[in-house]
Amino acid sequence: MTTAQYLQGPYRIVSAGIGEAPWYMVSFDRGGRCTSPRTAAEIVERAASGAFTDLILFSHGWNNDWTEATERYESFVNGYVAQLASRPPADRNRRTLLVGLFWPSKPLTSARQRGPAIAGDGPGASADPATAEARADVDELGLQLDPEKADRLYELTQRDRLDPAESRELAELFLPLLTRDGAETGDSGRPDPDDVVRGWLRLAPTGPVADLDQLGYYPEGTGGALEAGPETAGGFSLDPRQIVRALSVWQMKDRAGVVGEHGVAPMLTQLLATGVRVHCVGHSFGAKVVLSAVVNASGPPVRSALLLQPAISYLAFAGQVPGTDRPGGYRTALQRVELPVLSTFSRNDVPLTKFYHLALLRGRDLGEPDFAGEDPPNRYAALGGFGPGGIDAGEVSRVDILDPGGSYGLEQKGPRVVGIRATRTIGGHGEVSNPSTWWLLRQLLDAQD
Repeated sequence: MTTAQYLQGPYRIVSAGIGEAPWYMVSFDRGGRCTSPRTAAEIVERAASGAFTDLILFSHGWNNDWTEATERYESFVNGYVAQLASRPPADRNRRTLLVGLFWPSKPLTSARQRGPAIAGDGPGASADPATAEARADVDELGLQLDPEKADRLYELTQRDRLDPAESRELAELFLPLLTRDGAETGDSGRPDPDDVVRGWLRLAPTGPVADLDQLGYYPEGTGGALEAGPETAGGFSLDPRQIVRALSVWQMKDRAGVVGEHGVAPMLTQLLATGVRVHCVGHSFGAKVVLSAVVNASGPPVRSALLLQPAISYLAFAGQVPGTDRPGGYRTALQRVELPVLSTFSRNDVPLTKFYHLALLRGRDLGEPDFAGEDPPNRYAALGGFGPGGIDAGEVSRVDILDPGGSYGLEQKGPRVVGIRATRTIGGHGEVSNPSTWWLLRQLLDAQD
């Protein structure tokens, strides 16, 4: 159980300079079921009391346990509150509720309690953090397979290397997972396992990875490089750890959507019915959590949405995804958010500019990656790496991130999506708590009707 399941009141009270702001934590399980229902009910009750004008709903991203998630929230909330003290809000009558979501974005198996399960572990490997996380990822993936298929997963991941047939077999084991979530990029139908394996191969020679949170496992002495394996007459071989981590990206991305749709959306529907203005903030896969909640909630729209380095397709808001006759999967969110959706992107975000689109690859003829270019390499490119695409010119704008005090001129009649070019202040995927991002939230709360 998480700490949130035991809380029956605010996680803490924040002094915001304009009064006290209760901060709650609400947790959800893998299937999106709320595991702290009394806390959720209390939040709705307080929102309905009329004592609060605004509610800020935060969602963390991939690979955060309870401590990591709350530390991220602490950093952002404390910075935001400090700005309120130094620059009082335009509306001094604002009274704010703070709500942090906690969802299982990290394998919950205690790695320290499990023996090594990944090929090449060697003596003492169970104490190695990378090996321990890999073991937890394998266990987590096994939970969604029937026993016979899970046994095969465990057998394959104990190999030193996987040949083309074995790599394809792993892809086929997880086709149900890989088939889901196609709406985000306009895909439909069953992905080709060979194309999935090609994506895994393209991950191999691309070099070091920074924190998503991490995208790859690297043996000591490799300098952070994933090994492509020797070329042979039979084709290639792959390190099973590489495949496990790529599949874990799929799994946690899928879970973010499940939690948003089945867990957060019902709570959001209740909150919107109270009349409180709801502002959603999501980081990484947390952007998928909040967007899935927004498009599946009923009632009035949320007031605003701030996406910090979102790990979703850059075409998620497209009117029509290129090469298809379908819109992006979160196109309807633009009618469910009153103010323009603000979404940061940074060239310093190595996972979202170099690796994300390869881990998620599932279709043919999407072009070879151009790692040095500014344009998205394929339709699976991340919104947080390349900014919004596929949107008509009148509906989207791109602007440089501002320091506190600058104005974005936000209004309901303006562009529906604003891509915030944040390379100057966001130095990496997880580095999203700083004065410029706190100011983005301030601008959304201060925006006039």
